[in-house]
Amino acid sequence: MGGKPNRTRRHQVLVRLTEDEYTMLMNQVKRSGLSREEYLRSLINKKKVSGYSAEFLQTRIEKIITKDGNGLWQ
Repeated sequence: MGGKPNRTRRHQVLVRLTEDEYTMLMNQVKRSGLSREEYLRSLINKKKVSGYSAEFLQTRIEKIITKDGNGLWQ
């Protein structure tokens, strides 16, 4: 096999969180059984994650990211 892996995900997003926001995110990730990246991708793609509706989770993430205007989506 060898060679470079075929990577389709070339963009990274940096988001700064407070300690409380980070703890809340990691608790939700742990409950979901997904990796942090898969969990966030599920929210972006509006998939249901561990009993929470995609709309609820999307709203929570948007509030965290835009809370102080420092969230960056690139």
